[in-house]
Amino acid sequence: MKTISGIALIILLGLCPLINPGQTNKFQVGFEGGAGLSTLRYDLFFYQSKYVEAAWGGGGGLTFRVDFNKRLALKTGFSYELKGSTRGDCRLNYLTLPILLQLKFGRAPLFFINIGPYVGYLLPVISDNDYYFKPFDLGASIGLGIGIPISHQFGLTFEIRNNLGLMNVSRNSVYKDWHGDVVAEIGDRYTNTTFAQIGFVYNFGKKEK
Repeated sequence: MKTISGIALIILLGLCPLINPGQTNKFQVGFEGGAGLSTLRYDLFFYQSKYVEAAWGGGGGLTFRVDFNKRLALKTGFSYELKGSTRGDCRLNYLTLPILLQLKFGRAPLFFINIGPYVGYLLPVISDNDYYFKPFDLGASIGLGIGIPISHQFGLTFEIRNNLGLMNVSRNSVYKDWHGDVVAEIGDRYTNTTFAQIGFVYNFGKKEK
């Protein structure tokens, strides 16, 4: 948890010089959540059909956004995310922190693209996940969405996002029984989730003229 918070703070401080001091900057907080499909890939880039057995995934959490100008913003937050696959009934619960650069187009409605890295921490549950999986996941996020204002302060967002795992999350490449004999080849595994989500946001700052 401290590691994830430290990464967010370092990135935010590094991007502060990009903010135009002559502009009234806005800060946005909100909540977003949704559902979609999750898989565990056994190859970094290629989806081998015999291993792709999708399960329901998704999640939700708090979001924070800082506007640098009318077209560029930084978005982050903490969210719960359910990952895994139906193969072996593997369900993984993550606390996820994305660090996303948001490119904005239009005004009302506002279209946007979110892109950037994410880090995930595997939450402890009553299972043998500690034996099979590493505590951290790392990958890339990309999302396409639209923001619809309700008023100056409040708004709704709709987004399709993909979280592509780029780090092998398998702790062990083989499974051994109590006698130490190998009974199954596990191999490398990479997470992937694609989901649709809806958000409710509150905007701080003065209304643009």
